[in-house]
Amino acid sequence: MSASIIRCFPRGEREYYLPIDYVSPLDWRNRRVLGFDMLSDAIRRQAIERSLESGDASLSGPVASRHRER
Repeated sequence: MSASIIRCFPRGEREYYLPIDYVSPLDWRNRRVLGFDMLSDAIRRQAIERSLESGDASLSGPVASRHRER
């Protein structure tokens, strides 16, 4: 999918973006998450920030699957 253009969503002005650019398997359902900005969701952002600060993997709280929302 590297040759394709991936549109970042949801739209909005943010300091940083972390769009999903790889998913496996690349089927019709999973394709819908490509471009989702992981930092746009507070629960996911907190886990990502904890990992960046500590250097360790971090779990998030419960999250809804994005492939069903788009």
